[in-house]
Formats: sequence, structure tokens, C-alpha cells
Amino acid sequence: MSEHRPGWLQRRPAPTAAPDANARATRLIAQADQARDAGDWASAARLYAEGLKIEPGQPAIRVQLGHALKESGQLSEAEAAYRQAADEMPDDADARLQLGHAQKLLGQTEAAIRSFRRALEIDPDLASARDE
Repeated sequence: MSEHRPGWLQRRPAPTAAPDANARATRLIAQADQARDAGDWASAARLYAEGLKIEPGQPAIRVQLGHALKESGQLSEAEAAYRQAADEMPDDADARLQLGHAQKLLGQTEAAIRSFRRALEIDPDLASARDE
């Protein structure tokens, strides 16, 4: 039996770019991860965005972009990143949860409630969505 992991923990290959471009995207995303881990949210957001320009088919990385944007105070942009990730991963509860958090911070209460409810429909055991 395979373990269910939230979308942000999964990397999905998107072999649409040339090998050199794939390597560049991988380096950018690794640098973004380092910036994120160091709390340099603005740099992380910039690097994730650059990586996604090369390999746009990475919804789990788009969630990370949303985190970095949210933490750097760019709430509208974070909401857009989370929304796109949730659209690309319709059965991922964490993407819906993160979208709901951004909507809540933006004062979009009804939209946030819908996102939290959708997260719970996907994963009824997702305590953080239930707590919202």
C-alpha cells in the first residue's frame, strides 16, 4: 500500500523542457528550497517562479511558490499560485487547505470556507482544515 503524501511533498516530473533547461530548473528549485529554509522568502519566491517558467508542470512547486509569496506578504499572488496548484491537483487536500489559508488572509471568508470544506471532502482526517 502506498503512502498518501500532500502535493507539496511530491515532485512530479515535467519532461517538457530540454535536458539543459531541466537541469537549470532543478538547480533553481534547489536554490529556492535553500532560500525558503533560510527564511529568505522573497528570494525563494523569485527562484521558484524562475524554475516554474522553465518547467510549468510542477504543481507541488507551485504550492511552494505560494508559501514563499504568502510569507513575503504578496497575498494576492500567493492565492493565485495556490489556486493554480489546486486546479492542477484537484484531489490534493493540502493544495485546497493552502488556498483556503490565503483566501482567509485576504478576507475572502466564503471562498476560504469552500476551500477548507473541499480539503475535508478530499481528506476527512485533515485536522488543520477541520480546525479552520
